[in-house]
Amino acid sequence: MKRILTKNAKRKIRQGFFLSTFSFLAIVIIVAIKLFSFSAILLLIPLLIIRMVLVKRYKRDCYILENGITKEAYLSKYGKTGTSINDKYQYAASFQITHNATEITVIDKTFYKEKLQDDYKYTLYYSPKYPKKCIILEFRDLTAEEAFSSDQGSANSSLKAENKQRFFSNSKSKKDSNSGSPFL
Repeated sequence: MKRILTKNAKRKIRQGFFLSTFSFLAIVIIVAIKLFSFSAILLLIPLLIIRMVLVKRYKRDCYILENGITKEAYLSKYGKTGTSINDKYQYAASFQITHNATEITVIDKTFYKEKLQDDYKYTLYYSPKYPKKCIILEFRDLTAEEAFSSDQGSANSSLKAENKQRFFSNSKSKKDSNSGSPFL
């Protein structure tokens, strides 16, 4: 089932990638300026590599959310990754799920420690194409209603077809019940 991400959800996912790698990008630029004394071509190479990695991760997460399989899972373990931004540490959360009769561990990362609860059942999205990576909307500060746009066209057409069928079945039953009745 293909889901469609809203613009707001895409923006939040994109912001998460660029904010979490901002410190790394700043260090790379400072080191390049100090070592290579303002060489413009050498500054562009690490920037292009970082940009390619970020775009690849962003597209992978969008693919997982749009085409991924939904599973319910409990948190098996979590720990700090070593990344911190504005005194907030990043945590890697691990979940055990079964796929094709094999148990795999999928990992998602978050900056919200308060959202890591052992007894809470998380809804995670994962793709068999990327079996070690999953996405949990609560870790991205999103809800399912915010993240996915409903396909109004198909919903309206199915409602119209259902109403049309109901109308024809009701009219046939009225004709059948009234056709031979002496009481009208």
